[in-house]
Amino acid sequence: EQLKKNGIRGAFAELGVFKGETARVIHHMDQSRIFYLFDTFEGFTKQDLAKENQTGDRFSIDMFSATSITQVQKHINGNTNLRFKPGFFPDTAQGLESEIFALVHIDADLYAPTTAALNFFYFKLTHGGVMIIHDYNHNWDGVPKAINEFIGSIPESLIELSDWQGSAMIIKNSHSL
Repeated sequence: EQLKKNGIRGAFAELGVFKGETARVIHHMDQSRIFYLFDTFEGFTKQDLAKENQTGDRFSIDMFSATSITQVQKHINGNTNLRFKPGFFPDTAQGLESEIFALVHIDADLYAPTTAALNFFYFKLTHGGVMIIHDYNHNWDGVPKAINEFIGSIPESLIELSDWQGSAMIIKNSHSL
């Protein structure tokens, strides 16, 4: 609502859609915007997990695999403004070099895609736009590592949210790069 009230222009994006729970909420808040949905829609691969430094067996290739674009489309029950981008990010962002974003939700769980998303979306975020990163204070070690490395390179401060899995938010100000 604040984005609409302030006239913040740009598309919406979500990286890490899984079954579309958050995407459904975002889309139905403002169905007039193009909404890009980035996900493998297949869960983690062995290559994804090999890059994580976390110990233990909390990660598996079975995680987040119980999904498909068809299931997500049905769950969101949206309009023609939904743009599904299946595959590995940032490869799936090809062709969006000139797109700008008002709202980006990052829920990639792992270090590499979170880092790639921060570096891609921040520079395409409209002044006054919002980036929400899920799992900042949860049990995914790669997410806070990626955010903590990134936040020092931008003029904004990180806003920690008091939700269940410790999301964080960046609101791009007018003095940003």
